[in-house]
Amino acid sequence: ILGSENINKLTDGDVYILLRYAEDRKEMAKLIIQYKNKLTDGHVRDVLKYATDKQEMAEKLGSENISKLTDDDVRDLLYYAADKQEMARILNHYHNNKTPEIQQFINQHLSQEPL
Repeated sequence: ILGSENINKLTDGDVYILLRYAEDRKEMAKLIIQYKNKLTDGHVRDVLKYATDKQEMAEKLGSENISKLTDDDVRDLLYYAADKQEMARILNHYHNNKTPEIQQFINQHLSQEPL
């Protein structure tokens, strides 16, 4: 039903809804990454936010896509992440366009002791 033509028509809101309510979020995220020609920062944020295996999705997205994340996207991901250290490690590794402020914010989460 989705197919590459329909996936390419998805807006940020559509991607959010699909990922948030999908029974198999991992499979939905893979389809979006595979068939969406141009991922926006919102798509990337939502894939990482709702992924059950964040490291695997980060590998599939790659640095080029993760580097699209804005400072607000990074803050959002770290704020809502169940494992803030894992998310901080992923962002630190894959995001190549971090501002000094956001790097400092990531570093704070890297240095926190797990609960």
